[in-house]
Amino acid sequence: MEALAGLSASPTSLPLPDLDPTTQTAMNHQLAGLENAAQGPLWHLPIDDPRCVNDSCLAFVYGYWRDQARYANYRFPLYAQWTVCFYAVVVVLFTALYARRRLDDQGRNVRLRERLVSYWRGFAYRRPAGSVGEWLDVSYGQLLLFTLASVFLLVLPFFQGYYLRDLFRFGSPPLSVRCAFIISALLPVMIALAGKVNVVTMLTGISYAKLNVWHRYVGYAVYALSVVHMVPHFISPVREGGLHELYLLLRDKKRELSGSVLQFIFTLLILTSIPALRSRMYEVFKAVHIALALAFFAFLTWHITGEYLTPDYLYATLAILALNFVARAVYRNRHITPPRSFLAGYPATLEPLPGNMTRVSIPPPASMTWSPGQHIFLTLPSHSRLQAHPFTIASLPSPSSASHELTLLIRARGGFTAHLAQLARAPTLDGLPSTRVWLDGPYGDYLPSLERAFRGVVCVAGGSGVTAVLPWVGHVARRMREGGCRARGVTLVWSVREVGWVRWVEREVGIMGGSAEVEREVGSRSSSISVGAGEKTEKDPVVGVHPAERGRVRLCIFVTSRSVSDAEIKSAAAGLARLAGGEDAGVRVEVSRGRPEYAALLPGLLEEGGRNVVLACGPPGQKVAVANEVARMQGLVREGRVKEVRLHTETFGW
Repeated sequence: MEALAGLSASPTSLPLPDLDPTTQTAMNHQLAGLENAAQGPLWHLPIDDPRCVNDSCLAFVYGYWRDQARYANYRFPLYAQWTVCFYAVVVVLFTALYARRRLDDQGRNVRLRERLVSYWRGFAYRRPAGSVGEWLDVSYGQLLLFTLASVFLLVLPFFQGYYLRDLFRFGSPPLSVRCAFIISALLPVMIALAGKVNVVTMLTGISYAKLNVWHRYVGYAVYALSVVHMVPHFISPVREGGLHELYLLLRDKKRELSGSVLQFIFTLLILTSIPALRSRMYEVFKAVHIALALAFFAFLTWHITGEYLTPDYLYATLAILALNFVARAVYRNRHITPPRSFLAGYPATLEPLPGNMTRVSIPPPASMTWSPGQHIFLTLPSHSRLQAHPFTIASLPSPSSASHELTLLIRARGGFTAHLAQLARAPTLDGLPSTRVWLDGPYGDYLPSLERAFRGVVCVAGGSGVTAVLPWVGHVARRMREGGCRARGVTLVWSVREVGWVRWVEREVGIMGGSAEVEREVGSRSSSISVGAGEKTEKDPVVGVHPAERGRVRLCIFVTSRSVSDAEIKSAAAGLARLAGGEDAGVRVEVSRGRPEYAALLPGLLEEGGRNVVLACGPPGQKVAVANEVARMQGLVREGRVKEVRLHTETFGW
């Protein structure tokens, strides 16, 4: 190294003109403790000598501190701190939105800037159309947040420049260390988003099911950063000493060896978490995912031992993981008294229904209640004690009455659900088949009291998605009967393939009968709402529902099968109307052939001059169509025809 020519051999003071005063002082402080090394045989070796690899060599000391002057190690923890701050700001933002919603639900702070909110919702609710939109299953609002997070993570490790040290022996490449600290800061976030009972859900009101997409996103981001972290660790030694240098690092079990094993395990973890594999083989995925995750943290501990501050983040991650396990164990068993009854479970009655559907009826303890739209995890001990599957609760709680029953509608699709359907069809000597089950839950998003917050409630469902919205129809109908609520009408728009599938909801419709307050408008007709240049009509041509029917429960069912006859349509409509008590009970039933045209249908179901909410649960194509129509209906808010049109979609997967 030319800069060393003519330097004094005294290790206590080494003035070098290209070092700043701070670095010069730090280097001289180190040199002061190297009196013995200065007398050693390695002290005057040149930097290109393979023996000059530590502070027993003056050239190494100078080269190291000159490299530190360019980019010091103390800067690296800042990257982890910036990452924590970014995600903390996101959580605080959603916490503030959640707090505002809670205040709105209590009747406070209700004067919102409706026009500005409508512009935002017009963008955020919209979804990509076509097969791409169905595959992505995200809104533009979610895509915007993903984009901001991705840009932040892409810029943070690269914008400083200076990716490699002058020599690998001077320390790990700065780019690798920056990525390591960002990864360390992301690990607690990734684990916090994975738990069914977690602090993020408590702060934001967003259920773990919707947070799971962020758990996967953070996992992919950590994997991408780990690749960027790994590459310089292979480039630097090869650049300095060829492949032989890399071989020596692996042979001597340096970080490159543990990092290679860790990267292999992480790659397997990512590949086995691909949604297509996850949904097809959930039981296998769950077991493999847990095993690989444990192996990942074991090898991560080996890899980072003694490395700066990263163990602190690992300890935080493990603490969050342990807290999630404890919190969920307490949450899932809080209704079990005495504890020994856990293994016994709850009795469940199984009833086969058309369309490979099974009704599971469970009498829960009086202390167990739930909100409309929430779901529960069901385990069948006789089948497997390790499998727990999520299903939406189709019934409303009645803890103070003998009819307190938890009802699930489960469609057979293979595996666990097919086994359950087989049990339901098994012959019995007395009544319906029965079994015992374990329950874990309920879980779900926070929603305000719809009957108090909104004047119009529209629930849209496709197939078995009706289980997520039907309880809301019954809940709002019950509150309208009791009086004192803002809601003036609740509508169910349900698409089914076969007309016989309407039997799925017969019991719930029967309970709903007579629950809605009857409000007749004699001699007057309210006009329907249309988007764009549409005209106001007295009768909706799609479903035959008079706009004047306000303050009622409306069931608009669409049968998409082409083979259904008019007689079957009329029979299904008459049967549901009879169960519901007819129009005298405040329930109007319409069964139609074909698919609903949401652009023509939904605007006419809104309550003019009031706040409205649309709940949707169904296949991806339906969710895209409904979301885009609700985004388009934000124009009605800006026109002053309604005060609000909010969208809430329900979805969860294994």
